[in-house]
Amino acid sequence: MKNSFFFFLFFFLFLSCDKNTPQRNPYLPEARFKTKINLSLPLYEKLKNYSLSPVFLDNVGLRGIVVINVGGTIFARERACPNHPLSDCSRMEVNDNRYFICPCDNIVYDMAIGVPVKGKSNYSMLDYRVSREGDILTIYN
Repeated sequence: MKNSFFFFLFFFLFLSCDKNTPQRNPYLPEARFKTKINLSLPLYEKLKNYSLSPVFLDNVGLRGIVVINVGGTIFARERACPNHPLSDCSRMEVNDNRYFICPCDNIVYDMAIGVPVKGKSNYSMLDYRVSREGDILTIYN
């Protein structure tokens, strides 16, 4: 009885593995960091009050991050090009405060949703975790 329980448990776990699980981006290594920003400070206040007003933090992540309020939800995304290994050209440039362009291949990514909108890329922009307690945002990986 005990052996059959473990057999069914193993069998269930084996079948529940999703073969379509997205694979980690092989071009971007893990960036271990934790940073806090205070939304009541003038520099970051627009994140609290305005949608689609990005704030750039250059001292964290792989090539800096962009923090953006999208309809009341705050996201933090990596500025390293997701379709290339880290190199001199792999820091995305801002276009119209709404798009990023990877100088390596000119693929255009929508800053708000993090996906390519012009050009072909196998990967979306890398997202970081964001938690909020009052006016303090903690961004980490």
